[in-house]
Amino acid sequence: MTALTRTPLRRLVLAAAAATCLIAVIVVASTVVHGDYRDALLTGTFALTGAFIGTFLLPSIRALTAERRRRVLVGELTSASRPRLRLRDLEVDGFVVLRCERQEDVRHVASYEFTSLHETVRRTQSTLLKRHKQQVAPVLEERARRSGRTLTNEPAVDMMRADISVRGDRLVFAASFGPCDYLDFATTGLVLDDRMLNGMAAGGATTLRQAWESHEPRHLSDVGALPCVAKVGTVTVPVTSDGLVCMLERRAQFVASDPVGEAAAIPVHFVGEGSKPEDIDGQRRFDPEQTARRGLAEELGLALGHVTQLVHTGLFFDSLRWQPVFCFLAHVDLDSAALESRRLSAQHGAFEAHALHWRPMTIEDERTVALFTSPNSGVALASNHAAVAFYLALVHQHGSERVDAVLAG
Repeated sequence: MTALTRTPLRRLVLAAAAATCLIAVIVVASTVVHGDYRDALLTGTFALTGAFIGTFLLPSIRALTAERRRRVLVGELTSASRPRLRLRDLEVDGFVVLRCERQEDVRHVASYEFTSLHETVRRTQSTLLKRHKQQVAPVLEERARRSGRTLTNEPAVDMMRADISVRGDRLVFAASFGPCDYLDFATTGLVLDDRMLNGMAAGGATTLRQAWESHEPRHLSDVGALPCVAKVGTVTVPVTSDGLVCMLERRAQFVASDPVGEAAAIPVHFVGEGSKPEDIDGQRRFDPEQTARRGLAEELGLALGHVTQLVHTGLFFDSLRWQPVFCFLAHVDLDSAALESRRLSAQHGAFEAHALHWRPMTIEDERTVALFTSPNSGVALASNHAAVAFYLALVHQHGSERVDAVLAG
């Protein structure tokens, strides 16, 4: 991770040196021509000081202030192996693309240049991919049937191109999107390391990851060259008015990545939601905030009026599943007791959560830290998505210096 910086202090020093040299030249020239340097010195000083302040000093001060205020980080990968992020005792597959510091929203310092969602343009699928999908889909359907839940092939969104650049003091995230289906992802990205049912692919590969080794993403811009969809998702960490984080146990709908069998601790999620083509803004551009708000309504019954603040805390790329995930922190106007009461009184199916669990929204509480350290804390973060989304929410709350220090042990 490297901080976005335009080295404004260096520009400031160079500008001051240049101004000093120019004043010296004017004074020497005036002394030679007129024999009196005082008027030239005064006039030149005022003129160059004004030019210096307007041209160099004010922009540099603004840049320095912006750097202190935002400290947005961009992930840079050089490792030849699958990237991993260490969060105390958890080793998370993936890398943080964007992370915004304490009390900042990524949207305050980064510009999104998202194109209109191309409703008819889909990523090209190879013959291997089509054959693999035909064989894996029935297996997933059988898993869902055995678990007593439903597997639905809903419309989804594929990040087909993405790039991050710096323009002046602004971070620009440009991306284009296209349609896909849930099964396009469930039969590829979700099973990259599963043994292929149809035997070995060309070159002796037995898994999709081996077959697509040359496509392993090292940066978000690599999504455009992926041989399978990069299905967009969001994870939102809800925080109640009494300062508790709401964690969800077991969704009613089957998710292909759900753990199989009994676990030592209860696996908990936050509000995870897959983006759909309907999640667009007024200009018909894809908008992950719409996905996050829809997820809060569907999984917790939280209508728009109950969300007092929705903060974009960062962007995570899941290298385990080749999936970009937008992360949010949602402050709601209900306390934990009221939200639990709403769940208990809701009609069947109104809440996708089977049960709710709570932890204080502070890195200072050992019960919260235990989510990153102890497998025997009663509940466990169910996925790398949940771990990173919670980490980014805590960074927004406390700042990365404090959070990283605690998680480093």
